[in-house]
Amino acid sequence: VNRLQKQMDMAFKYAILGEKGKGKEWDEAYGLYVNELGIPRAAAVYGITLRPYGAGVFDFGNTWGTDDWQARKYVSHDAIINNLYIHDLTMAVEEQICVGTQRVTIGGPLNMEAITDNKLVGFKDSKYVGNVNSDMVYGLRKITKNWWYLADTLIPETSLNWAVTGDKLSNHNTGSQGPTCGMDYGGHTIKGIVGLRLERGCWIKIGKRI
Repeated sequence: VNRLQKQMDMAFKYAILGEKGKGKEWDEAYGLYVNELGIPRAAAVYGITLRPYGAGVFDFGNTWGTDDWQARKYVSHDAIINNLYIHDLTMAVEEQICVGTQRVTIGGPLNMEAITDNKLVGFKDSKYVGNVNSDMVYGLRKITKNWWYLADTLIPETSLNWAVTGDKLSNHNTGSQGPTCGMDYGGHTIKGIVGLRLERGCWIKIGKRI
């Protein structure tokens, strides 16, 4: 926890005051928290999105609560858009290769990814390579079973033992774990730059476009 707080403080001082640190802790903090480009590194950026009610962080067409797609309670509807001009969208997404089990990516509180060894080659022989964030996630999972603190943590016992012992993944793998690709830091499906996302809407008209 002390290292986590120290690195976050370093990154904050750099972002607000331009104050650079020194040493290993600074190098790790800079690589983990600092975004020099100043543009989004997440899974997608949109010009306009018209889609059903609910989270839009998964694949296109993967929507919750829309069995009746024409129900106005759930979908975007009755929209007329004229003089549409979408421009200057930019992003620099960083794909994360994470450990997954049964198609569920192992994550931490608030869906923060528990980043591990980002290697696909020899994945079964990979060992846990953490940072202050992922160490915190695994440590929290180790010391408590209280879901008030764990929130959305999805770390099975086998993965916890793998991280804590430092063994190869194959020594703790139940057969269901493997690399999960195509996600950003928050476990969201990467979709890239999308000018207009129109999904399961009704009574929508797009007129003149600039």
